[in-house]
Amino acid sequence: MRTGSWMLVTVALAVALALPASAQMMGPMGQGGAMGPQGGGQGGGMMGGMMGGGMGGHGMREGRGGRALSHEGPLISIMLEHKQDLGLNAEQERRLRDLRTEFAKESIRRGAEIRVAEIELDALLEQDKWDLAKIEPKVKQIASLQGDLRLARVKTLEAGRSVLTAEQLEKLKQVGHRMRAMGGSGMMGPGMMGPGMMGPGMMGPGMTPGPGGPPAPRQ
Repeated sequence: MRTGSWMLVTVALAVALALPASAQMMGPMGQGGAMGPQGGGQGGGMMGGMMGGGMGGHGMREGRGGRALSHEGPLISIMLEHKQDLGLNAEQERRLRDLRTEFAKESIRRGAEIRVAEIELDALLEQDKWDLAKIEPKVKQIASLQGDLRLARVKTLEAGRSVLTAEQLEKLKQVGHRMRAMGGSGMMGPGMMGPGMMGPGMMGPGMTPGPGGPPAPRQ
């Protein structure tokens, strides 16, 4: 393999590994999954082709239970959908809906920044002669933006959990068990069932959307 080809593969892998989970973590705002228009996933052109549709995209994320039952299950939406099971009062429901709406807006804004940075990276990689002095900081910028979005999600989920009482959180675990049984291995992963309900399964190892990026997320 020519030296240039090896460099292309190396940079593509670096970008793929650097992109923290952030897109599908909220689930769809109706039915898709991630960050908003064009999402924060793979860029088009060279990087999109290198990473393909399954590199952290739809192919790797959806289990037997489908996207809504993935490891990045939309916890706040699940709370709202099972409000009667949990015994949510009107104030709790309002607070959860507000959290979901605010994160959806923030996710779209941050997702747009990520998308722009990835397009800029594509442009750098389309040059005949690569300038690593420009490529490296761009890769790190994308990773940082993805990390910021992931952290924002964690904070939103924690805020959502704090709305519930200890008894309601226990009921939520039971809801999760039932959904897991219905959806096979897809549900929310061991993190949902484990201590604190925010373990690795809830966050997921990677949440990069597929090509083109899915619609705006829901919590």
